Amino acid sequence: MSDRISVPAEEYGVVRVFTLDISGAEKAAYLPPEDEAGAEGWKLPDALGAERLDPRYVQVFALRELEGMGFSDYLVEGQGVAEEELSGDRGRLDGLSGHVAVLSSAAFGDRAQTLTPTAPARWIGTYREERGAAVHMPLHAESARKQTPDGSETGGDAPAEPAGAGPSSRRMVLAGLALVLLLLAVLALAGGG
Repeated sequence: MSDRISVPAEEYGVVRVFTLDISGAEKAAYLPPEDEAGAEGWKLPDALGAERLDPRYVQVFALRELEGMGFSDYLVEGQGVAEEELSGDRGRLDGLSGHVAVLSSAAFGDRAQTLTPTAPARWIGTYREERGAAVHMPLHAESARKQTPDGSETGGDAPAEPAGAGPSSRRMVLAGLALVLLLLAVLALAGGG
């Protein structure tokens, strides 16, 4: 019997972790494609029983690529998971080996889904992010290429997307700029009349 994991519509601030029992040679078939158009042949959605995944919010990597950082520390520092969420799972997470898939809420595109992971995928846990935006720390290993949020090919040393650089943050900045411009226009009209 497999796990059934409900993902509610418009979910926000959740990170799901799965192990992938795959070899290094099989990894390429599970790596997120550069965009949704290239998703044909991507094996991860089938392994998770997902109807649809946005590859921009999915990471697949070998845990050895963390280069001295524990996986639980990566989830806190790189994915923004709340410390208290991991309190009972740190030992288990840090004891994992092989490959993992880490999916943020945005990977499900605001759609309700029920995941039913099957081999080679196994659900490890679901964790809440700290309030606020996740940092999404880049990996530095050579094999981390082509896994940046925008799908561009960079080395593993690419800078992380700044916290709060998502669409809602951009809307807030644009709204603030519009308000300032409106205020300046009102002041100009009041002073000129």
